[in-house]
Amino acid sequence: MYTMGRMVRTGLLALLACCAIVIVYTWVVPGPLSIDEVLYHRMTRDLIAGNGFYLENGYEQMPSPELEALYLRATSDGHLAAQYPYGTAVLAAPFYLSLGLRGMFIVNALAFVAALWLCHRIALQLLRDRTTALVACVLLATTYFAEYGVAAWPHATAVVAVLGAATLAIDAYRASGRRALALAAASGLVAGVGATFRLDVLFCLPALGAPFFFASPTRFRSLLALGAGLVPGAAFIVAANLARWHSLSPLSYGPQQQTNHYPLFALAAASPIIPLWIATRPRSRAWLRAHAQQVTLAALFVVLGGVLVVGADSILRSVQGIGTLTFDMRWLPIPGEAIGSKALLFGAGFKKALLQSSPFLGVALVALWRAVKQREELRRIGWLFVVPATLIGFFGVFAWHGGICLNQRYLLAALPFLCILVAYVVRPWFDGARTPWLAVAVAVAVAIAYRALIPMTFESRETFFLTIPVVLSLAVLAAAVVAERGHAKLLAVLAVAGAAGWSAANTYEDALDSRSLRAYNYNTSRNLAAILPDHAIVFVTVPEPYYGIIEYRDVVIALPYLDQSAGAGSLIARSLASGRRVFVAMPKNGWTELENRGALAGKSVRRLSDRDHVIVGEVEAR
Repeated sequence: MYTMGRMVRTGLLALLACCAIVIVYTWVVPGPLSIDEVLYHRMTRDLIAGNGFYLENGYEQMPSPELEALYLRATSDGHLAAQYPYGTAVLAAPFYLSLGLRGMFIVNALAFVAALWLCHRIALQLLRDRTTALVACVLLATTYFAEYGVAAWPHATAVVAVLGAATLAIDAYRASGRRALALAAASGLVAGVGATFRLDVLFCLPALGAPFFFASPTRFRSLLALGAGLVPGAAFIVAANLARWHSLSPLSYGPQQQTNHYPLFALAAASPIIPLWIATRPRSRAWLRAHAQQVTLAALFVVLGGVLVVGADSILRSVQGIGTLTFDMRWLPIPGEAIGSKALLFGAGFKKALLQSSPFLGVALVALWRAVKQREELRRIGWLFVVPATLIGFFGVFAWHGGICLNQRYLLAALPFLCILVAYVVRPWFDGARTPWLAVAVAVAVAIAYRALIPMTFESRETFFLTIPVVLSLAVLAAAVVAERGHAKLLAVLAVAGAAGWSAANTYEDALDSRSLRAYNYNTSRNLAAILPDHAIVFVTVPEPYYGIIEYRDVVIALPYLDQSAGAGSLIARSLASGRRVFVAMPKNGWTELENRGALAGKSVRRLSDRDHVIVGEVEAR
């Protein structure tokens, strides 16, 4: 039977879900942001159309590298296939059938709401304080995770899978007998299904297995149940990879995009696990205490040996990469699309590190300090660090920042755990009933000030979006350290609240920038679709603004840049010979490239449109 409190929470959750759907219908522009969303769109559409794990783009009738795309490659048996797992296409299929591409946005909007609930549940499970759980939930809502609740790629659904598996693992650890095994298997099942959305869900496995592995005695049956639960998801991924790439590896992204670094990183990360396991056994602890000096010396020799083997330069690059993703994107050690300084621009927005997006997250370091000082606190919250450490460690070592997006999408699954840790830190500093209201007032004031003070010049915008949040994150951490020592606790809470207000306003700014790019891509596709007939082929410059045509027209899309237009002439000739009408939608320099390559030799061009510097024309045989 529902209690009144549970009914209120269920009603609030339903209200949030309804609000999320309304936002998708009224605010979201259903255009793609990146090539990833283009491919997830095509995968879903073609799966529904009965093409299985292959994508239809005329390749089977007219093989050409120009009919491929980034992450869309030809298979050895003459089909086109995307590199990604197919769980997203299966999940989104009923929504896409009903609502088209907008349906894929709704999936993630609902996943965002589910993630808030799961974050609240995990905080309650571990900390047993409703205020802390609520604060964690609110903090998560202010982070850039919210932007992925109004997106088509499956980051939000992947985060839900991580959190769902995590909350079930906690339940399994606290249960016993068959119930514990069933819950562990359910945790593995959710993680395995999540990996069919995004493979990086597998980075939650250390967090899922650690409680059972380090239990005393080790709960091997629960670990086996967890592994067994992974099998259905892994089998689905293998089936798709076998059909596309003839590969039995669940980690394969096709012949051009192998993921061999995943197992190598896992091996390196797992190297200290056995020593840690031995050190946590009851019989080992007394021996370690008696030989602490010798053990410390041996550990130092091992670390020194590791440095010599790996190399100081590699370690420094890894540290720089971690700092880039967490602290300041301008430290990026890999040459990128730098403009002026080391700032990266995508569309109209600056690419940001974790703390440049959400400056309050650094307060989680205070939680780490508490855990180091007090063994009891380590037992309570130590597990919450595993997912963030795994993600930051892996992607930071390689300085993989996620490409075309304005924040650290690869670190999304770390955000709920970090928000719980920050909520855990600030909760003891609340001074009566007035504190939450003061915090809300400060957060709102900072968010309003953020929107009012956004500058216009490039240099000023770089300072505003990249330098100020770095300074703010350091100031908030300093205030938290002072409060941890027993001083100015209310000030520390308000500093965190102000940083959360900055985070919320920054998230909205990122969402606006992404929405502008989506709107351009959406409108470009609609305008071109109004010109094109069905069964045509259209040559374009890049995929994102044009692949949305498939929502309106049954056309083939060619990308001459993939082979510097070398095959464009042959593809045009073959298309015309087969009775397929040929169109080109490119800026003037794209037309010039085709002419220089001889692709238009012996053809006539009928100009149809010239809008936003894109010239649309039909190519006809003379």
